[in-house]
Amino acid sequence: MKRFVLPTLALAISLLLAPPLLAADRTVTILHVSDTHSHLDATGSRDRSLEGTVGGIAKTSTVIAAARAKDPEALLLHAGDVLQGDFFFNFMYGVPELQWMAAMRFDAMAVGNHEFDPGPDALAGILAQGFAEGSVPLLSANAGNLGGLAPFVFPSILKTASGVTVGIFGLTVPDDPMCQNGSVTLDPDFVAIASQQAAALRASGAEIVVLLSHLGLSYDTAVAEGVEGVDVIVGGHDHYLLEEPVEVRSPAGRRVLIVQAGPHFANVGRLRLALRGGRVHLASYDLLPVDDRVRPDASVQAMVSGLKGMIEEALGPVFSREVGVARRDLPILPRERSPWKDTPTGNLVTDAFRTVGQTDIAFTSTGFLSEGISKGPLVPADLFRVVSYGLDPETGFGFGLVTSELSAEALVMVLEIGVAGPGPEDAFFPHVSGIRFAYDTRKTPLERVSLESIRVGGEPLDPGRTYTLTTNAAVAMFLVDMLGVPLSNVAPIPGAFEYTALLGQVEGMGGVVDPRAEGRVRDLAPVHGHPAARPHSGLSH
Repeated sequence: MKRFVLPTLALAISLLLAPPLLAADRTVTILHVSDTHSHLDATGSRDRSLEGTVGGIAKTSTVIAAARAKDPEALLLHAGDVLQGDFFFNFMYGVPELQWMAAMRFDAMAVGNHEFDPGPDALAGILAQGFAEGSVPLLSANAGNLGGLAPFVFPSILKTASGVTVGIFGLTVPDDPMCQNGSVTLDPDFVAIASQQAAALRASGAEIVVLLSHLGLSYDTAVAEGVEGVDVIVGGHDHYLLEEPVEVRSPAGRRVLIVQAGPHFANVGRLRLALRGGRVHLASYDLLPVDDRVRPDASVQAMVSGLKGMIEEALGPVFSREVGVARRDLPILPRERSPWKDTPTGNLVTDAFRTVGQTDIAFTSTGFLSEGISKGPLVPADLFRVVSYGLDPETGFGFGLVTSELSAEALVMVLEIGVAGPGPEDAFFPHVSGIRFAYDTRKTPLERVSLESIRVGGEPLDPGRTYTLTTNAAVAMFLVDMLGVPLSNVAPIPGAFEYTALLGQVEGMGGVVDPRAEGRVRDLAPVHGHPAARPHSGLSH
């Protein structure tokens, strides 16, 4: 027996002398969503009773509760754009979803560009109702001159989860052309700000530093590559669905993880981090689907049903009346592995505009299409979500439609501006009706459109002719006031909105909704890095 004493004693001593090598990792779980855009009710493909099957806060409540049952101290984060995108926002201004977030004990939310859609002063009032006494802190370290938003918006916070101190700071995209931030400033030097925030949080004891970002993947990557001290970026803004974390190396070579869970409550991201020897490691990552397999929380669903009833009292059966059936999923970005071109949803929308305006041409852009259409039965609310931007307080609808006139030269200018960006994800990428044209992304911006390819109503472009155009009011304003395009005789179409035009178009299709890409917009460049090849489900909004 004595011969076993010394080895056993040696083993005991070695365990005592080397605890760091064998100590258990401390693990932190982060649950996250983004770009939920007032989608309180389930959407996606509808069942036979016209109920949505994907997302919605009742199903999301169930998914979050199940995740917390496994990780009671999990942090729950929202990467911004809670507001705007559904009838619920246009009638309740975001208060119900904020109250739901407070009840679900969200730990923090980034300030998204669409949080400013009501304007900063109105946003402060909405937050006062939804987030009583700042129950969910909003984070934006590059937001300044906050005014009445100051009690709700902070650069950063410190949280403790599973015994680990986690520092979280926020950033808001500074250059979105649709952001109605008014007097609030959004500093574009987000790399320098991120460096300052990460250092300050480390100095305050943060063992893990998280950027809660509403910048988009491209800017998130710039932060990860340019800043030391950030471990994780929980992102939003461009509606990407990243099935695995994107790994980027910091200036010192440390790994930074970037995650996005996609829009509209379709998934809840679950990131598990292991803290070991002062280093943060990926323990696991998965997406928790919020789909037809999830049973909705009954009390939350009852609240949502009550809100739907209030909206239908004002608008009629916008959630409960079938107006058509989509033969296929209709995206707002091209998916084919081919040169960039027009999309089914863009064609459907602009055809609707041209029908109402009775003009030669209709135009909208990617940035004004908020989402696509799911296969299956359609109710009016599904169509509203496609063109949900803007707010007409009297009707609860979005942007109104206007007609105008423009010369052939001005028309070419509009097309050149539309294709000057990097591709269909660009906010001003064109969707058109009544016109076809080709362009070449290999050429210099504003020199890309092939004049010989332009056909209006099937006829070549006539340099001496004046053409008529239907757009929404915001596009017309951008063209004239911001881009200097000479439109004349700009006039609203009485009682015509993007939504009502699209609804009328679908109802006039005999119940079958099956638009196709037709080559209305066609890139002459060969196949290249296409949006469909990237892990995403939408675009920057």
